[in-house]
Amino acid sequence: ASASFRILPLPTTRTGAPQLPAQPPEIAFADIIANSDNLLRGWHFDPATQDTAPDFGWFLYDPRPVFAAANTYALVETGDFMWLLVRDAQTANICNLSRSLFGGWNPVVC
Repeated sequence: ASASFRILPLPTTRTGAPQLPAQPPEIAFADIIANSDNLLRGWHFDPATQDTAPDFGWFLYDPRPVFAAANTYALVETGDFMWLLVRDAQTANICNLSRSLFGGWNPVVC
């Protein structure tokens, strides 16, 4: 038996994920924060800025008020890669998609 197939290029945007307007992290991660302050910390990596000081591509979001001045992750955008640290496992809406998060660090693409 034989079958023919065609290889298609990868889409430029993720299917099923609408392009969203940029949101501040406290809005984008509201489901996790509202769950007994389950979000402990988030990091976003932007490879386009990995050679630029002082952040070298890494941007922090910590929801605790004492870290407000240290936060450098200002806007969550479609396509952002993030590491989110949560205390307990939960399902949360992040970037209009339901995500299953495990206690500990979770890689997430918006």
